Amino acid sequence: MRRAFALFAFFALSTTAHAQELTLWHAYGEDEAAALEEAIEAFESETDYEVRALRLPFDVLASRLESAIPTGNGPDLFIDAHERLGRYAQRSLVRAFETVPDTRTFLDSEVAAFTRESHLYGLPLSIKCAALFINRALVPDFDESAPLEESLSGLPEGVTPLVMESENAYYAAAFFHAFGG
Repeated sequence: MRRAFALFAFFALSTTAHAQELTLWHAYGEDEAAALEEAIEAFESETDYEVRALRLPFDVLASRLESAIPTGNGPDLFIDAHERLGRYAQRSLVRAFETVPDTRTFLDSEVAAFTRESHLYGLPLSIKCAALFINRALVPDFDESAPLEESLSGLPEGVTPLVMESENAYYAAAFFHAFGG
């Protein structure tokens, strides 16, 4: 985590911090915020920097950044969803890395999500991906090495693949209830 902390956030364009103090804005939930605080403590113990973290609601973070940074009242660093980078870069709210960090631990596509016009603006804190869960009782001969379309072509009559967010029980409950689960 030593190298990672400062690199895995967007650098706001209007840095107003003193030389040894950084302000970080984020919208992490309780568990993520606790982990971030541990990372901040580790970073502070290994450097001469003091980091002040401010937790904002997710639905407020973007508008606060967009109003605070242009007036010089924004954070030095912020953690946000990568899909907002295009808008932030277009409005000059973020600064590209002056020295490109080592990106060998990431896939090219992961780094590309933070790149605009050949400039790297951030690196991912976490990588999220789709996962395929197979019910072997319904599809006992599923072949992981075959293309997905081919593997799913032999599904039993009445079995329909379902793509959904698996970590959110509230989201999933409607599907299960609707289909007699």
